[in-house]
Amino acid sequence: MLKYFLNSFFLVIIFSLTLFAQVSDQQKLSLAENFFSAKRFADAANLYLELYTKHPENLVYYNRLKESLVASENLQPLLDVITEALKISPKDIVLNGELADIFFKMERRDDADKIWDKIIRENLKTELAYRTVSILKISNNLFEEGIETIKLGREKMQNPKLLSLELANFLLAKLDYTRAMDEFLLFIGDDANLYQTVQFQIFKIPNTEETIQIVNKKAKEFPNNKAVLEIQASFLFRAKKYGEALKVYAKLDDFNQANGVFIAGFGNDLLQEKEFKISKEAFEIALSKTKNQKQRLEILFKIATCKEGSGEFQDTVLKEKTTKGAISDYLEIVANGNFFQNEASFRLGSIYLEKFYNSQKALEFLLPLLKNQNQQVYFSTLLKVGESYLLQNQLEKAKALYKNAVFTQNEPQNKQNLILKLAELEFFTGNFDSVKVLINRGVSLGLQLDFANDLIGIGLILNSKDTQNLQLFAQAKLLARQRSFEPAQEIFKKIEASGDEQLVGNSIWENAQSLKVQEKFVEAIKELENLQAKLPENSFASKSQFEIGKIYEENLKDNQKAISSYEKVLTDYGTSLFVAEARKRLRKLAGV
Repeated sequence: MLKYFLNSFFLVIIFSLTLFAQVSDQQKLSLAENFFSAKRFADAANLYLELYTKHPENLVYYNRLKESLVASENLQPLLDVITEALKISPKDIVLNGELADIFFKMERRDDADKIWDKIIRENLKTELAYRTVSILKISNNLFEEGIETIKLGREKMQNPKLLSLELANFLLAKLDYTRAMDEFLLFIGDDANLYQTVQFQIFKIPNTEETIQIVNKKAKEFPNNKAVLEIQASFLFRAKKYGEALKVYAKLDDFNQANGVFIAGFGNDLLQEKEFKISKEAFEIALSKTKNQKQRLEILFKIATCKEGSGEFQDTVLKEKTTKGAISDYLEIVANGNFFQNEASFRLGSIYLEKFYNSQKALEFLLPLLKNQNQQVYFSTLLKVGESYLLQNQLEKAKALYKNAVFTQNEPQNKQNLILKLAELEFFTGNFDSVKVLINRGVSLGLQLDFANDLIGIGLILNSKDTQNLQLFAQAKLLARQRSFEPAQEIFKKIEASGDEQLVGNSIWENAQSLKVQEKFVEAIKELENLQAKLPENSFASKSQFEIGKIYEENLKDNQKAISSYEKVLTDYGTSLFVAEARKRLRKLAGV
């Protein structure tokens, strides 16, 4: 109510001032805008007409007058204004164009066409004539007629680029992407500087085979145009035609004399997409062009990362030709440079620990990194050192490492992670009272942190009253972590027959996870299905169904079965905590 009262009060004040002829143009404009917003278009038009009559050079007043009269379906005052103006300037192209526009809006199509035709006929060599007529036709949804006017202008003025940018934007607005792309490229021509002015619009155009063909054709037409090449490279990248894009980026790097920087950027983009093979090719080209030692080491690090991602860890020999693996590249970085030594050492330690399970070799690279707590990889290194000790069955050493680190970490998430690690170690060694203390301590840091659920999960296991099997379960979990899978499986199967629901569920789950680590994915799925059959009403059932979907999606790359598995989570376990994530993965697999 207050808003309407204030508006009414404002209008009363303005009208009072009007009576005394003291209203300024700005006040009239404000009042007209209020009328327009309130859909009192006739009242707004009266004020705009007064303002435009006083200031005929002000296009803002004219355009708002026109909008108001169109909205009020009363174009006669506007027709009178334009008619009077044409008495002074009868040949004015813009005024004649406006007259035709008014006739068209008044449904006097024949009169509009006659004026538009007259404008073109009398101004065959004037760009403004074609610009005015084509834009007015297009704005009145006479789209193809507007394009024909542009084509005529290009022919008569011998300017093949005439209105190309305007037409491109109109076509883009109509979602006519193929013709829009053609016009944008026509506008750029062989002038790379024009690319910046249309870059944003161009990348609104979706990738299709047709648009890529247009770009490829234009790149052949202008083989030395950097802008066209950038567009070509970008569209090829978006279409995942990475091999073709690589060639274009290599050419761009040559043109820009970027010494590998340009193509290295392309390699980084590919690395984000986990396209390791072609990314490696891009970085190898960049390495061959780079002289700067720091840049060379950075690129070599990226090459090693690509090799690691594609599983090329060790050197291979084929026909007396040696191809270096990731380990050799990382070793070269450790030996020859200060810039990426720590990162390379960390990656070497990680490879030996996680790929080859060689904890002793891993520690050779990881332990020296613990001397400097300020370095970027310190915390991750600390966790991997602890895992190496666990693999060697040096549990007390791992405990001491984590206990000392808890006091030095300021980040709650890091603290909670370390407390989880300590709780697992105490659990493995059967110190269940200590585990309970650690769970309370860790959860108190915040339930929203990443590791709270894992701590609560350990607490649920501790609720089991079957202390004998609980000790066996802890022993089996430790064996599985130390990759002694067969002894661990024997214990899990023994517990499965014990009858304690909580331990049975966890034992089958852990055995499935062990099979997954061993890349026995089909067997892991069977074990998860076994868990559903044994405990259909337990929370493990929905968790298992979701895990089956993940294995199909991430490990077996069977999207159809993954979709079916996730759909089953939605239909059979509608109240499960996994419903939201299952729906998210379904949308991703469906390309939505």
